[in-house]
Amino acid sequence: RLENMTEEEAVPRLEEDEDDVSSVSSGSSYDLTNMELTDILKMEIEAGEYTCLICTGEIGVQSKVWSCSTCWRVYDVECVSDWSLRALKDTKNMVDGKRSWKCPSCATAYFDPVVDYRCWCGKVQDPVYNGLMPHSCGQTCGVKLDSCGVHGCSSMCHPGPHTECTAIGPAMLCKCGKHKRQWPCVMTPYDSGWACQQLCNEVLPCGEHRCRQPCHDGLCGKCPELVESTCYCGKSRNVKIPCNQRSAGSLSEVRDGDSWLGFFSCGEKCGEFYDCGVHKCELKCHSRQKDDHQCPRRPQPEEKCPCGKTTVLEVLGRERESCVEPVPTCTKPCDKKLKCGHGCMSYCHASECPPCRFVQTVKCACGSQMFDVPCGFQSAGKKPRCRKRCTAMMDCRRHRCTEICCEHEQRALERERLRKKKLRSNNNTGTEDRVTEPVHQCQMVCNKTLNCGKHQCVMTCHAGACRPCLESSSEDYHCPCGMTTLQAPIRCGSMLPKCRYPCTRTPPCGHPAVEHECHADDIECPKCPYPMEKPCACGKQIIKGVQCHRTYVSCGKQCNKELPCGHVCTKICHDPAKESCVTKCQAACKKQLECGHYDKKPCHHGRECVNLCDEQVTITCPCGHRQQKQQCPRTAEWGSLECDDSCAVAERNKKLAEALGIDTNTYQDSRPPHEYNEDLLDVYLADPNFGDMIESQLIAFVQNPEGKRVLKFPPMKSFRRMLIHMLAQEFDLVSQAQDAEPNRNVVVMYPEKGIIGLIPGDGIGREVIPAGQQVLESLPKEDGLRFEFVKLDAGFELFKKTGVALPDKTVDVLKNECDGALFGAVSSPTTKVAGYSSPIVALRKKLGLYANVRPVKSIKGRDAKDTDMVIVRENTEDLYIKEEKTYDAADGTKVAEAIKRITETASRRIGKIAFDIAYKRQQARQLDPSVSIHKTPLVTITHKSNVLSASDGLFREVVKQAYKDYESQYPGLAINEQIVDSMVYRMFREPEIFDVVVAPNLYGDILSDGAAALVGSLGVVPSANVGDNFVIGEPCHGSAPDIEGRNISNPIATIRSTALMLEFLGFTQPALRINAAVDANLSEGKVCTPDLGGSSSTTDVIQDVIRRF
Repeated sequence: RLENMTEEEAVPRLEEDEDDVSSVSSGSSYDLTNMELTDILKMEIEAGEYTCLICTGEIGVQSKVWSCSTCWRVYDVECVSDWSLRALKDTKNMVDGKRSWKCPSCATAYFDPVVDYRCWCGKVQDPVYNGLMPHSCGQTCGVKLDSCGVHGCSSMCHPGPHTECTAIGPAMLCKCGKHKRQWPCVMTPYDSGWACQQLCNEVLPCGEHRCRQPCHDGLCGKCPELVESTCYCGKSRNVKIPCNQRSAGSLSEVRDGDSWLGFFSCGEKCGEFYDCGVHKCELKCHSRQKDDHQCPRRPQPEEKCPCGKTTVLEVLGRERESCVEPVPTCTKPCDKKLKCGHGCMSYCHASECPPCRFVQTVKCACGSQMFDVPCGFQSAGKKPRCRKRCTAMMDCRRHRCTEICCEHEQRALERERLRKKKLRSNNNTGTEDRVTEPVHQCQMVCNKTLNCGKHQCVMTCHAGACRPCLESSSEDYHCPCGMTTLQAPIRCGSMLPKCRYPCTRTPPCGHPAVEHECHADDIECPKCPYPMEKPCACGKQIIKGVQCHRTYVSCGKQCNKELPCGHVCTKICHDPAKESCVTKCQAACKKQLECGHYDKKPCHHGRECVNLCDEQVTITCPCGHRQQKQQCPRTAEWGSLECDDSCAVAERNKKLAEALGIDTNTYQDSRPPHEYNEDLLDVYLADPNFGDMIESQLIAFVQNPEGKRVLKFPPMKSFRRMLIHMLAQEFDLVSQAQDAEPNRNVVVMYPEKGIIGLIPGDGIGREVIPAGQQVLESLPKEDGLRFEFVKLDAGFELFKKTGVALPDKTVDVLKNECDGALFGAVSSPTTKVAGYSSPIVALRKKLGLYANVRPVKSIKGRDAKDTDMVIVRENTEDLYIKEEKTYDAADGTKVAEAIKRITETASRRIGKIAFDIAYKRQQARQLDPSVSIHKTPLVTITHKSNVLSASDGLFREVVKQAYKDYESQYPGLAINEQIVDSMVYRMFREPEIFDVVVAPNLYGDILSDGAAALVGSLGVVPSANVGDNFVIGEPCHGSAPDIEGRNISNPIATIRSTALMLEFLGFTQPALRINAAVDANLSEGKVCTPDLGGSSSTTDVIQDVIRRF
């Protein structure tokens, strides 16, 4: 073309080429429009701008590479080697029964791993850069070309596709072999050959004619020439038929001397009379011979009946006389063998045998039932059908086959059994028979929602995950501010570009907007933080410094609005127009009963007080000597006791004392003095005057319990402080040394006394709750704690006896008398029982126990993974409010619904207590870093707001807002969040990253029980139900009726729950003592119950923990 160009045409083209070259060499930009892939690869690799798809790193001339032979994509050898080796280990990557790995770009399957760095053509390992082509050996490529399949690539070793063959092909004969020609290799017809178009002229198979086709390959075929011929019977003469349809000639001769050669059959019946002159020949066109038409029905010598068992002579007593006379039948069974193998059951007969009437018992098509069927039915290939519907799973594993009497059911069920067996044995190699018969291949449309959340899968119903959504939008995407654009087509589910420009929206309040980046319309702008003065919800107070966006403001004070019953509303600041006051008053009634006491039962406005008083009164005999406590008799008259003999003895002694001048009120002081131990006496004798003074002060201290509660002594020497400690122990007092020398002194005080409610509940709760009592009773005196215990009733067993799971008396005693409680276990039924509801759930509501706190901590040397987390679970709402209903749908099926309630108040206070716990744990870590695996406090908010955007979204936002509001109170505290399903996965995979986890009721319940598996069992994990004014320690395990009474239930969770209760009551030191003893027991691992692999009893474990105090 250049030779035919004029100078004017050639010059502009050369200038354009020079511009192209300069733009490539400058490296500023490449015009790749008209470049070959080989040149593009060479240019980008030399410039170090080619990207590996696996590691996204840049590939240059010094890299080690491997190229796909299909898409020519280039990868780093180390990346693709690791990619291939990992894929070949996975049994799921099977192609044609072999393990394979696929190119990340085009998914071409390979069966061998990549291990070496070779040049593009593969001849040289570790090629050296020659300056011409990166990663090339510099030799001729030589790879056999797909375009011809004969020659190799003549280019120098190169990346990318090969050029077309430029060689001259071999000389080729035409199809008939008479001529020879030669073409360029790419034009040579290797497969089809070529024809010279001359006539073949070869002799055909008939030997008489020649082939009249043009030059062709293969045999010439049958002779097509038309030849005049006569049929065998002679009825069709001189008929032209193709030569290849003629057979060898057959001579026919008849009696009248006529003869001919027959070459084909005309297909007509012969129709000639037999020699009898009565019957005609029924055969089709055939050659004729003289005397060949003898009647086949003529009498034969020793002729037999049709069944062949009896001669005609025996039947008739003579032979047949002519062909017209029928062959007689005998009276014997036919017994001719039928197609099915049975004999004919009819009597001797001349016609064809009837169908077999023999009956067989065979299985139906699906093999589940037996049927009696005629033999002919079965021999025809038919099977009986039952009415059983097939139950096999379709290949999609979502639907079942509904075929009646499916013949493939047993095969499908057997395949399913083998699949489950391999799953149970963890032997699923991926090579099992996955071929599904066509009848069990589901033909329904999948219709599942794809990962984009907008479109449905249109594939035939299938097992496993659906493919990614392939829908795309043809419209460009513009961000709200218009500064960022993504051009179409946009694949569904694509991550839209993040705009880096500021958002231009104006807040509806009119305040200056918070600076933030542009965002989609479904994402809210940051809430306005502008400080304002707003009235609280109840309208009693104006709150300053409230952020503009907050619509609910609380003054934190009790409502105190008078209720119809006369009590006041106990709700915290609320708007009466939006939230009504307390509808069910829980305050004590306090109305005066007939007996003069006050009714302590919960308010029962509108109903009369039940005249039943629970007060204990003391009644005496007339002389006042006898006294007895009893329940109030509900009247003003309490009655009295009768005097007995002891009264007379007391009266006599009184008169005798008066006669002797003895003061009976001080008589006991004349008893022998208390005997001190020898060690105390030895210390006392060192300074008796000081000892007498201290004894006198302690006597005065204990005789005046209503006075001061603490007795503080001045600084003194160590042996004097020792005397005070020893005397305080004798007086059952608590003593503590304070300050450093020389100002060290002793403080003596009354021991702290607490009343603990014990609610064993059901099952093993009656075995493990006493463990908490024994632990509290065994605490050393230096801890300064004394406890009294009140045994209370609750549980399903109590409900079955009395119809009440949680008596009012239990709640009243806990509210009015107890400082805390220990709750055992409840055997809650799995189905609904009329009138029954869980007592522990009711206690949480009635006592305001809004938080369930569950520490989960591993023991060094015992548990595989380091774990030290506290799960804080909201206790009063979510699905546990038990507002459920069932109803009938339009199609008559049952529908059940439950309400999931999340409130801002409950979410805020559960977040606040989680922050408190995290901060206190950090303070303990600062005092002793060895107590935890964490360095800084962290609260993880768990939710499912990506699906439940309203309920869980409110929980998430309120807890995060609470953190912002209280952030100044918790320096160093951080928060993060986890979707609950991700939380479960990460909790078991890396539990060491979690410190404090806060969650709604349902998620917290599941997470806390599951976390127990990280540290052994539910028998070692404690919990506490915590409110503002009360706490209940509660082990995590159930009632376990299967081991009740065997003394093998694990008491560790109860003991730890006891320590947790003490911690929230403010008794930190005794709680640490109990936890240290439990940790020592578990770490040693010698005294353990069977659930931890030991053989010790419940009692043994309790005593082993106590001895470590």
